[in-house]
Amino acid sequence: MAGARATFVNNTTGAFTVTSKSATGTGYTLSQAKRAQVYCDGTNWVQGSSEL
Repeated sequence: MAGARATFVNNTTGAFTVTSKSATGTGYTLSQAKRAQVYCDGTNWVQGSSEL
């Protein structure tokens, strides 16, 4: 999964967050009604751009 990139969009209603996490690494949590580009370094998902 190293070098994986994705754009996550949190379109949930209510006070919900979306967390992307690998089996062994740290996760990235996206706030409600936000989107962000994230990437995986092989272990951890990290933010690649500001939340929009």
